[in-house]
Amino acid sequence: AGQEPLNPPTMPDIAEWDEKHKLSLEKEAIGFYITGHPLDEYQDLLEKFANRNSLDLMDEGVKDGAVVRMGGIIRSVKTITTKRGDPMAFMELEDIHGSVEVVIFTRVFTQVNDFIFTDIPVFVQGEVQKNEKFVKILAESIVPINKAEEIWTASVHMTLDASRTDQRVLNDLYLILKNYPGKCQGFLHVVIPGKTETIMELPEQMGLRAGMALTNEIDRLLGYHAVNTHCSPVKAISTETSNNYRKKVNNKKQFH
Repeated sequence: AGQEPLNPPTMPDIAEWDEKHKLSLEKEAIGFYITGHPLDEYQDLLEKFANRNSLDLMDEGVKDGAVVRMGGIIRSVKTITTKRGDPMAFMELEDIHGSVEVVIFTRVFTQVNDFIFTDIPVFVQGEVQKNEKFVKILAESIVPINKAEEIWTASVHMTLDASRTDQRVLNDLYLILKNYPGKCQGFLHVVIPGKTETIMELPEQMGLRAGMALTNEIDRLLGYHAVNTHCSPVKAISTETSNNYRKKVNNKKQFH
């Protein structure tokens, strides 16, 4: 006798998970990522603004007291209250190589406590404290990764193809720049392809606020990738700030 035809149940039409959700489920289920890492989409920013990663921090070349800037995903945040009643926190920052503990004292914590949530990508700049048993970063500043261009860019360079630039384009470019006032020095690189390049520094009063919004508007106007930004160097923390941080870390009696 012939077999009865199978009538499999109708499966619901479910939209495919986006990359971020899929990665978070991988991490939750097996403890590590398989198909990628949440920081992959920020690789250009990491290469530009970070000067160290979690693997570098363990290297002998990074000494106790070194000032570093590292990018990563916030994996956990533990807040405490000191005996003075001041809030502070301990944060785990994870990149593709591993993780490091970040100590966030009150001055910094009050500036960042509205956005330091789990799974948020950030840059941490601060002083390394390390010995043969541990390494941690004493945070001097914490910046959402998508704000790094705006905060840590020193100069904005715009390359204009003279053969594709007329007075109308220049007028429109001027209007865009006026909409992004800031502290970054601006430079125009006017290029005659195959011949010359003339660099013009914008007036000091035309300082710019760098970021993807400015870059996208200029690139959209010109029809090609024209904007490049140069990163400001990682600045050393003042001796007074450094000493205060170390006193707080070493004086465990302050904490409950």
